[in-house]
Amino acid sequence: MAFGPEGSLSAGAGDGATYQYADWGQTGNACGDPPGRVGDDLAPPTAEGGALRAQDLRTSGDPVGLDGSIIRVNPDTGAALPDNPLAGNADTNARRIVAHGFRNPFRFTVRPGTNELWVGDVGWSTWEEIDRIPSPMGAPVDNFGWPCNEGSARTPEYDAADLTLCENLYNAPGAATAPYYAYNHALPVVSDDGCPTGGSSITGPVFYQGGSYPAQYQGAIFFADFIRDCLWAMLPGGNGLPNPANLEVIRTDLSSPVDLKVGPGGDIFYVDYDGGTIQRITFG
Repeated sequence: MAFGPEGSLSAGAGDGATYQYADWGQTGNACGDPPGRVGDDLAPPTAEGGALRAQDLRTSGDPVGLDGSIIRVNPDTGAALPDNPLAGNADTNARRIVAHGFRNPFRFTVRPGTNELWVGDVGWSTWEEIDRIPSPMGAPVDNFGWPCNEGSARTPEYDAADLTLCENLYNAPGAATAPYYAYNHALPVVSDDGCPTGGSSITGPVFYQGGSYPAQYQGAIFFADFIRDCLWAMLPGGNGLPNPANLEVIRTDLSSPVDLKVGPGGDIFYVDYDGGTIQRITFG
C-alpha cells in the first residue's frame, strides 16, 4: 500500500494463481471464472481463470475482480476516487483500478514530488520488473501484460496455449505496457556484482531524497531481491528519472529483505524476514 500526495490510498494484489504451472483455471476453477463455474476444469482458448484474472478488466462475462491490479481509493471509504481513469464505469471494482496485468506487485512506492507509482512486480520463472505508472489519474489504465507477457516478451507457456485473452493482447500493438526495467533470473543485475543468480524476488523500490548518502544517489531508486540478498541503486539520468543504464550494487550481504523504507533522516531501512529484525543501511 502507498499514500499519494493528494491523500489517496493505493493498494496492490497478486494474481492469486499457483506458481507451479501455467494456471488458467484447469484444476477446479476455484474462483468460478468464465466460461465455467466453481469445480469446472477450464481449457484454452476461452479460459479466463488462474493467472488470467490479472486481465479480468478486459473481460465482460463476470464482475471485475481485483487480482493482479493496483487500485486507488478514498482511504476513509474504500470507494474509487472521482479522478480515477474509469471513474464513470458501471462496475465498482473497475472504477477502483488504475493499473493491472501484474503477477505480484509485492511492493511499490510513490516517486516524491509526483503522483507516479513505481512498482516492483515479482516475476514467475524468468523476469523481475520495475514498472512505472506515470499518472494513476490519467487514461488509459496501464496493462503490464501478465500472464501473457513476462518482462518485455511473451510468456512461452501462456503463448503456446493460444488463449483468446492473450492472443487478443498480442494482436493489439501497444496494448501492453513494457516494464521500465527488468532483470533476468539467470543473469546478474550489474555485471560481476557478486550476487547469486538462478532465482529472484524483487522488493522495494524506494527513492532516496537526501540525507547522509553521497550526492550521486539523490533521486535514485533503490531496490532489493529477497532471493539474492542484494541491494542496488538505479541513479537518475539527465531527465531526473532513474536510468536503467546507470545501476550500482550497494550491498551483497542483506538478510532476506522483504520491504524497503526511507527513514526520517534519509537512510534506507529494510525488513529481514527470516531474522525478524529491521536493518538500517548507512554510509560511514
